[in-house]
Amino acid sequence: MKEAIYGLKPVLEALKARRRKFYRIYFSRVTKGFLENELLKEAQKQNIPVLDAERKTLSRIAGTSEHQGVVAVTSSYPVLSRKDIQKDLPFLKTLVLLDGIQDPRNLGAVARSAVAFNVSALVIPSKNSASPTPAAVKTSAGLLERLRVYRVTSLNHTVKLLVNARFTICAASAEKGEDPGDLCISPPWALVVGSEARGISSSLLKRATVLVKVPISEEVDSLNVAVACGIILYAMKRNERVKG
Repeated sequence: MKEAIYGLKPVLEALKARRRKFYRIYFSRVTKGFLENELLKEAQKQNIPVLDAERKTLSRIAGTSEHQGVVAVTSSYPVLSRKDIQKDLPFLKTLVLLDGIQDPRNLGAVARSAVAFNVSALVIPSKNSASPTPAAVKTSAGLLERLRVYRVTSLNHTVKLLVNARFTICAASAEKGEDPGDLCISPPWALVVGSEARGISSSLLKRATVLVKVPISEEVDSLNVAVACGIILYAMKRNERVKG
């Protein structure tokens, strides 16, 4: 299945990752800076056709005007399955599980934080969840292309699998939990985050090893999931280094 990814960084990251098949790249040569030149060199290296196109044509292909003058027609994002996660478990040290995150921009923002703090992969459910769409890739500044994303039928079953593999399961809660700055957990671990509206399902909360809550002003109900996830990941990684 083909899709159109757009934006300089997303297309460049996808080229460098080499996990997608590129059919062609449409390029508007209105401006040409360092990233544009790097993208064109990488496309030439991989023998990918680059076609000149007007910006309005790019907007039509991408379905948005936020393409920064480049759109690539590629195969779909290489999502992995539960069977893959079982096979890859020995190599996975840190994971983020997304429960009920339906906005692809939030998925993209979480992915950006995940790469920033060296998370091994993301895990998403097959229902009621955002997918790694071109919009998610754009929000991640292309960094979603560096991540493994596993799609599973049940997060509960996946958490059970992780627990059996001696993962510590941390669940982000808006109600109660430890300050992320006080956590000192060594890999392997998995962080579960939920939507602002519903949070994490009660069944997943019951399976958590530890609940974690970002301390915020009483004047604010909750943080955006990607913001909260970034804060918690920073604290967990920082404390790993302190402990080490």
